[in-house]
Amino acid sequence: MTPIEEALAKSRGARFWKCALQVNTGAYLAKWRGQHQTDLPAFNQNMLEACRNHGIEVVGLADHDGFELYDDLAATLTAAGIKVFPGFEITSLEGFHMVCLYALGTSSQRLREFRGALGVHLDDPIKPADKGSLDIARTVLEKQGGVWYAPHMTQENGILQLKRHDAWRESRWVLAGHIPGSVEDLPSNYRQIVQNKKS
Repeated sequence: MTPIEEALAKSRGARFWKCALQVNTGAYLAKWRGQHQTDLPAFNQNMLEACRNHGIEVVGLADHDGFELYDDLAATLTAAGIKVFPGFEITSLEGFHMVCLYALGTSSQRLREFRGALGVHLDDPIKPADKGSLDIARTVLEKQGGVWYAPHMTQENGILQLKRHDAWRESRWVLAGHIPGSVEDLPSNYRQIVQNKKS
């Protein structure tokens, strides 16, 4: 291949990936939704089909618990070419949820260690952690090599819904957040915050 051909074969710009960054295992359905899931291989296959049907190329595993089921689900998705970033959802000391995601292939045992270091109660992972959100953010980003985002910001246990405006004053620690739809569809009080027009 000539140098010109090599140059032409390279990407011409940004590559966008369709992601689902808060995917749960079958354990989540049983523990938090009261739906008993006995056929876990079928659940994993159904999740794969849902990803294919929606064009999902990247998944973040983010149960509050249920790490024991991560490996099988990750293997099913990875074998189909889907990138899987393992992690978890926790509740900060302030009471809002944070999704923490880590490198491809991070083991279930390592996730338990990371979660424990954030002050999460192992016997009750839904209970607020012993650490505040900025402390958690610094630990995830600087010490654990992960990333985090604020899920369902305007809904139950969301950073905006709970009016925790103080938590993003240091914006370098708040990388991203999830809203249910477009910015234009948000109620005006939330929309102005998301657009940096008020804090």
